Amino acid sequence: MEKQIKQVLPSTFAESIYRLDGKPFRLSDRHYLDPIYNGQIEEGLIMSGRQVEKSTTNSTHMANHTLLLENFKGLYFAPLTSQVKEFSNERLGKLYEYSNQDVIKKDYIDKHDSQAVFMKTIKKTNSTVYLKHCYGLGDNIRGITVNGIWGDEIQDIHIDALPVIKECQSHALEAGARMRVTWYTGTPKTFSNTIQQKWDQSSQNEWVVKCPHCGKYQIMGIKNLRPKQFVCRKCEMELPKMSIVNGFWLPLAPEKKLKGFRISQLMVPWITAEDIWSKYADNYSLDKFHNEVLGRSYENASKPFTPVMLGRISANNQRMFNRCEGEFANVPVYMGVDWGTGEKSYTVVSIYARNSNGKFQLLFIKRYAVGEELDPDYQINDICYMMQNYNVCLAVVDWGFGYDRYKKLQNIFGVSRVVACYYSFNQKLRKKYDLDQARWIVNRTQVMQEYVTSIQKEDILWPGADKSEFPWLYDHHLSEQAEYRKSEKTGRSEDLMYTHPEGQPDDALHSCVYAKLAEEIFRETGSGAIAFSGVDESERGGW
Repeated sequence: MEKQIKQVLPSTFAESIYRLDGKPFRLSDRHYLDPIYNGQIEEGLIMSGRQVEKSTTNSTHMANHTLLLENFKGLYFAPLTSQVKEFSNERLGKLYEYSNQDVIKKDYIDKHDSQAVFMKTIKKTNSTVYLKHCYGLGDNIRGITVNGIWGDEIQDIHIDALPVIKECQSHALEAGARMRVTWYTGTPKTFSNTIQQKWDQSSQNEWVVKCPHCGKYQIMGIKNLRPKQFVCRKCEMELPKMSIVNGFWLPLAPEKKLKGFRISQLMVPWITAEDIWSKYADNYSLDKFHNEVLGRSYENASKPFTPVMLGRISANNQRMFNRCEGEFANVPVYMGVDWGTGEKSYTVVSIYARNSNGKFQLLFIKRYAVGEELDPDYQINDICYMMQNYNVCLAVVDWGFGYDRYKKLQNIFGVSRVVACYYSFNQKLRKKYDLDQARWIVNRTQVMQEYVTSIQKEDILWPGADKSEFPWLYDHHLSEQAEYRKSEKTGRSEDLMYTHPEGQPDDALHSCVYAKLAEEIFRETGSGAIAFSGVDESERGGW
């Protein structure tokens, strides 16, 4: 990577060329930023408190790459369109617009260059920056090839979106600047949040300060706070500013490729001990203080499922069924399919029907996890067998990853028996039918919340006698977390989001959600066809 960068330290270049708020850009007393600007880091993470110049660091870092590297292609993404616009206009755009002696406009940018909100180009280096939002699972970012990725506010981005976005770098070493660099930044929330999961995978660099009085090395936190000054947690003498400024980074997991840095408000030179004490003693809740001042996670997420809850719906002697017989011989049967890659996620098929007591009973569930089961053609053939064997009246299958498999099934059984489901994070309607793609689009949070409620009310029944055959069904539910994220409309933390820790899949959960959705659609339509009650009034006229 570094061989293509001109022989000047990126931090020196930044200070020589950029202006910030009408003044020359300076990194004085910010030694903690040295490895971020000048280190040969291919993949990095900044987990920080608020107001620690995170956006400034992102913008100067990106601008350096576009001005110092030829043919560089970069991507900036954030959860909300409003955040992207603010970064583009107020941060990156102003760096290009207001440089020392207008050197960027004179020497780098041509009048034909794009300086639009969502794309900026630099003629001298033939570099391009794309700026996009990522509120859902990153589908709108697919299809571009970039060398550099900067993901901002990733605490409000679903963990499953990051691998999708990383695919934009699959040709990075052969295209553009022929290099790859990735940075994630954000402020932590809970321990199950996206940025905490990335932090757990990182080198976890902590800023260590030495007390000039007793020689104690320490990572600053609540024990260093006093109303008027920072103190050593051992001798309780004052920690002077320059001791904090001249600290050093200590990696707690140095072997990790992802280099993580935690920056708290206690480290930065412009926030005083008095200000921080006021936040701690008077103004901030404990979770907000940990998140926004210390840059640490604080657990306030809830678990939608508990072992006791799942134990109640499987406290029976029921077994799975090899075919529909007895009370299930002549009742509607529903299937849910969640596709997996066979690596960190697996294809799961669940089959449900209403029993004589009105419970939504799990008749059969299967995970394709080993050997030939991982082959897509094997899965299609097996699902076709189950469709016939259980006389499934409607199957709802995941539209995303397994699009080709879904189309094969629909070609075999028709739209009346197989229909796709696409999760939306911000759709107002609970569900609607997309004629162009022949799929149902559902509000992800709403349908998952209703499924959670069904289990809480014990409307769902799992076969208790066979639960040892599918322990992963319980694991996939217990891994789920419910927390609040920023609203796309207001920017406030008010939208509920269901997520799961990376490496702890929830495929079986979504398979069950799809089966429950299949019952709802079939009861409304008699097939997988369109229900007028689920679409906008304005869309009805053409049918």
